[in-house]
Amino acid sequence: MDHTTIMVMRETMAKAITDWMSDNSSPSNFVRETGMGHVIARVDTHMGGYQWPHTPIVIGWRVQKGNTVDYGMIVVAECAREGDKPKETVARAIEQAKAAADAAWEEVSKAA
Repeated sequence: MDHTTIMVMRETMAKAITDWMSDNSSPSNFVRETGMGHVIARVDTHMGGYQWPHTPIVIGWRVQKGNTVDYGMIVVAECAREGDKPKETVARAIEQAKAAADAAWEEVSKAA
């Protein structure tokens, strides 16, 4: 392969973004990466402390493109529905945090 082909492939991989995937921690955090392995978004279940073992109070999210960063939190209790078990409420909060991070990524990408 010549240098130009390699550079085009590298640029293409850098623009590709993975789906959300677990980082294998417990409880799970989730990341989105570029094709080159750079983390561009993170949903962190360890942010904000714990009310009872392994059930977070808030779920944090963060996105970064170059020097532009955005971040926020989802309060787990606000995601509860009547009859929910704690794990269901946390799962709902994680999905809301992923959606917030995705929306922030779109905004950060426009600004950068």
